[in-house]
Amino acid sequence: PELNGIVGDKPGADRGGYKFSKPFQDWAADKTAWDQELLSTWLADPRGTVKGTKMAFAGLKKPEDIDAVVEYLKTFQ
Repeated sequence: PELNGIVGDKPGADRGGYKFSKPFQDWAADKTAWDQELLSTWLADPRGTVKGTKMAFAGLKKPEDIDAVVEYLKTFQ
C-alpha cells in the first residue's frame, strides 16, 4: 500500500483501495495509530507481529535501519 502519511494514521485505514489480509485487519482493529513504537515493532518482524499476514517483507534487523525508515516515513505527513 501507499505509505505516504502513514505515521499517525490508523493501521488498516484505506490506503487507496489496498486490501489488507484478515489477520492484519484483526490485529489492527484495536490500534489507534502508527507511531514510532508500533512501526518499529512491525518493521522488525511483520510476520511475527501479525501471525498469518501475507506480508512478504521479512523485516529489518538493525535498530538504526528501523529508526531511519520511521524517520523517513514521518517526512510524508
